[in-house]
Amino acid sequence: MPLIAGALIVGALVGGVQLLPLLDAVGSSQRTVWSLASSLSFSLAPVDIVQLWSPVAFDSRPSIEELGVHEFIVYNGAFCTAAIAWIALRRGALERHRLAVALLVFATVALFLAFGKYTGLYPALLAVPGLRWFRAPSRHLILYHLSISILAAMVFADLAALVRRGERIPVRRLWPLAIPSALSVATAIATWQVGIFRGFRLAGLSDTVPWVLMFLVVLSLFAAAARGARWALPMLVVAVAVDQGVFGFHYVYGDPLQPMRTIDALGAR
Repeated sequence: MPLIAGALIVGALVGGVQLLPLLDAVGSSQRTVWSLASSLSFSLAPVDIVQLWSPVAFDSRPSIEELGVHEFIVYNGAFCTAAIAWIALRRGALERHRLAVALLVFATVALFLAFGKYTGLYPALLAVPGLRWFRAPSRHLILYHLSISILAAMVFADLAALVRRGERIPVRRLWPLAIPSALSVATAIATWQVGIFRGFRLAGLSDTVPWVLMFLVVLSLFAAAARGARWALPMLVVAVAVDQGVFGFHYVYGDPLQPMRTIDALGAR
């Protein structure tokens, strides 16, 4: 322990050379005079929760914030959304269910932080000295994604254990899995009919239907695994890979290919 304490002290002394330059940079930063509106910019709209079951429901966002579309991505895969329904289905039967509940609570708090100006939690944090310099509360989504990803791993382990034991869950108990599918179908129909909602331009059927099918496939594989089908587990792995790959890059392919620019050309922009 003395060696560890000594190492920490030496590390602090080495890193301390940056302390005065850091304080000088902070004192001259434009963030010290930011308004509350600047600190609350890039707040996640509560309506974005619809991405959990319809990831491309919004074709564009209102105002300048549409430039940061990647800042507002709630969707982290149909499997993760199905995992939340699975937690409701299994509840006390899930191994480490207390950890699962804690992760859900943590994910909920992270979402409320990401909502920024739409709730009172993030504005309250800005009253803490030093935190007024922060902005873009939607970036708290990374904490949501982290907790739900851990939860998804727990759910996959639970599915694998069910299949390995040969246990079968009665069909009548699988009804929570139908909720995300129903919401996905209903949202696809709604976006097709409405067109624009509070400045959000909604996607058409051609954009939403593939994701409806993805949810139907993933949730059907969940149900098959719950009924003891061994083939459902590797199929889930494939479905998740396709889901993440297509969604993760779909907006990149929306722009035409650009020629490589030199460093000078980039610096002149």
